Amino acid sequence: SWYVHLADFALSNGAVLWEDHGVGPTVRMKVTGIDLASGNLDTDMVRPLDLRFAMHINGAARLSGEGTVAPRTGAGQVRFDLSGFQVGPVLPYLPSFPGLVLRSGKVGAKGLVTLAQGWSPAGVRFAGEASLDGVALHEAGTDAPLVAWNGLALSGLRYAPSGVDIASARLNGAVGRIAI
Repeated sequence: SWYVHLADFALSNGAVLWEDHGVGPTVRMKVTGIDLASGNLDTDMVRPLDLRFAMHINGAARLSGEGTVAPRTGAGQVRFDLSGFQVGPVLPYLPSFPGLVLRSGKVGAKGLVTLAQGWSPAGVRFAGEASLDGVALHEAGTDAPLVAWNGLALSGLRYAPSGVDIASARLNGAVGRIAI
């Protein structure tokens, strides 16, 4: 059969406006400054692809990484670094808690994602660190502050479908209100 191999591919300064109308409210994300480089692209999709990427999300967050992924099987490893991702735009994907409103928060994560067992979520593993900073949780109806903190840093984080292990958690600048 006919075969095509592309040894090197690069995309510079790309942009995408992503909208998900399947949730309410609609989730919109603007991804800009997309730089993507890949090697070993071919039509049989057996050989692992080399990937390098960097981008900005909604003007504030930055995501970058590199690794390898085999397109046919989904197996691979990607080392990434995400910083400054505002949680507000993705709240429709998270479980809601009656009586509570998340007013602010920024997520960061850095580490190694390992993909196995095809593209199944059962094959995803993560090892690294994560942060949740500038969080403000308010009481619905009154909009009164309930819990807030400046920073939450998790290190030695290991995720597998069977559970999560965390070596260390550090909470900074936490404040709360107790109402009876």
